[in-house]
This record gives sequence, C-alpha cells and structure tokens, in this order.
Amino acid sequence: MNFKDIAVNLISSFGYIGLGLGMLMEFIGLPFPGEIALGFAGFMVWRGVLEFTPTLVAALGFSWLGSMLAYFLGASLGRPFVLKYGKYGGLDEEKMEKVEEWFSSRRVVVLIFGRFISGVRPLSAYVAGMAGMPWLSFAVLSFIGTAIWSSTFLSAGMFLGAKWENMQSYSILVGLFFLGLSVILIYYLWRRKNKQEENND
Repeated sequence: MNFKDIAVNLISSFGYIGLGLGMLMEFIGLPFPGEIALGFAGFMVWRGVLEFTPTLVAALGFSWLGSMLAYFLGASLGRPFVLKYGKYGGLDEEKMEKVEEWFSSRRVVVLIFGRFISGVRPLSAYVAGMAGMPWLSFAVLSFIGTAIWSSTFLSAGMFLGAKWENMQSYSILVGLFFLGLSVILIYYLWRRKNKQEENND
C-alpha cells in the first residue's frame, strides 16, 4: 500500500478526523501526501460525502496544530533533535541548511508560500522555533500560510471532481507557481531595501 492509498483509506474510513490526523502527520514531518489528501477530501465534498466547512476546518486546524507542535519542538529540543529524527520523514541536513538560509532573510515569504514547497512545509516550523521567532508571530503567519495552502488544494479537488487523481500533476504546477511568486517577492523586497539604503546614504 502506497502513501496515496493510506491517505484515501484514512479519509474514507474516518472522515474529518482521518483528514485531520493526516494533516497533523504532514506538518510534524512524517511522510504523508497532504496535497493528495486534500484533493481527495475535495472530491468527497464534491460527491456530497463530506461538507466543505468542517472539511476545511479539519484540514486547517490540524495542519496549524502540527506546525505549532513542530515550532515548539524546534524551540525546546533544537537542531540535533530535528536532524536525528527528521530522517524518518525524509528530512536531512542539506534541506535544513537551505530552509535556514531562506528563513534568515525572508521568514514571512518562507512561512506563507513555503507551504507549497515539499520539504519546506514541515521544516519551516522547526527552523522558526530554533531561530527563536516569537511564537505569536509564527502562529499568525503559519495560520495564514496554512489557510492559503489547504483551501487551494481542497478547492482544486472539488473543481477536478472525479478527476481528482490528477492532483499530483496539479500540485506540481501550483508548487512551481508559488515558488516563482516567492522568488519575485524576495527580489522585490531586496530591491526595495537597497533603494531605501541608497536614499539614506
């Protein structure tokens, strides 16, 4: 049984709770296909098996809860813990260093749009905790990013309907779109900062 089948069976058997538990797993770094699960949940809403509002609440609530748990684990146990146990979820030192580098200069972009980049999604919360980011600031940014991410793929599953299994191709395109948007935002912020420094000089 692959991860896609696990996600489908979990949601088919336990509904909102199954979706929520899957999202929790995803955001603490355990291997779980969150975007596929959201697509299937959207399909279930399209079929009338699930309702939109509680589905979105379950996805968003448990995803945000998972990110907060990862934040506090990062803050309290630090980098060695993440590297030691992150390998079981496909996390390694190379990915960690990349996220840390992005986070150090553009934390808002990483926490909001990084949700659409596999690997960055769970790691960003751990890195925020390790970096000592104020928990309230992280909670707000994490909620915004998670709300955009979960509603995007849930809506996509509803839109695709019976063709929801095309979600994997769709998720790659959406991920690339938001990655490109992140690059544009980072460039814009960098240019604006340089102009401000030039004006101050």
